[in-house]
Amino acid sequence: MAFTAAEQQNLNKGIAEFYDESSGMWEDIWGDHLHHGFYDHNISAGVSLPDHRAAQIRMIEEALRFASLSGTYALVTVFCFYCFLSA
Repeated sequence: MAFTAAEQQNLNKGIAEFYDESSGMWEDIWGDHLHHGFYDHNISAGVSLPDHRAAQIRMIEEALRFASLSGTYALVTVFCFYCFLSA
């Protein structure tokens, strides 16, 4: 579906307003990392908040390990609106 320039501008404005209005809520819910987390298969259902935070960080570490990256990198998560908000 092709948009006119005015329709595209309205769409972009609506998307920007949505994220401007809701980003604080998502930060309150997810904290510093919006990723779900990487958990071991035998983890119990009663994990604590620190466990969730550790799993979020581990998710990033496991993704980097899978990509065979080591050392120091500047990384941007693709399709993550929150990354753009912090720029």
